[in-house]
Amino acid sequence: MPTDYFQQFAIQFPGLSDGDHRFEYEIGDDFFQALEYAVVERGKVNVEVLLNKKPNLITLRFQFKGQVQVTCDRCAGNYDFPVEGEQRLIIQIGDGEADDDELIILPRGEFEFNVAQHLYEYIALSLPLRVVPCEETGDTTLCDQSVINKLEELIRTEPDQPVDPRWEKLRGLNTSDN
Repeated sequence: MPTDYFQQFAIQFPGLSDGDHRFEYEIGDDFFQALEYAVVERGKVNVEVLLNKKPNLITLRFQFKGQVQVTCDRCAGNYDFPVEGEQRLIIQIGDGEADDDELIILPRGEFEFNVAQHLYEYIALSLPLRVVPCEETGDTTLCDQSVINKLEELIRTEPDQPVDPRWEKLRGLNTSDN
């Protein structure tokens, strides 16, 4: 991650008093485009991080809501998909290794924790594995109809193409008579 841009997401905890603290972030296109290999490249998401600090233990609760631009798996069109969620992360100061996804152990002497990568991961994990907007909303006009028509045309013309005999044998396995 480029350190200059993401430095705004670093929380310096030694200066914080014990107790509750709140941080707010508005994540936009710059955030997503600054990440390498990001699935999401555009969006607007409001994030609230509630931090509870105790000696040697910090609990972070991430709450986010907004929308990100995703690509439809059916027609390859862009679609603004709503995202919303809540995640928890526990940071322990000390020695050892974490054996839980919600726990991070920072060595003594660390003075900040950057939440940018976690923010992105939580947003990305809130997306479904298969994104087809018209199935989500029931509105078939959301998909690019020219692409859908071309796909349907290809499907209709496929039987005229010569079929590899190996595929024909495999199709025979998928019958209700077996």
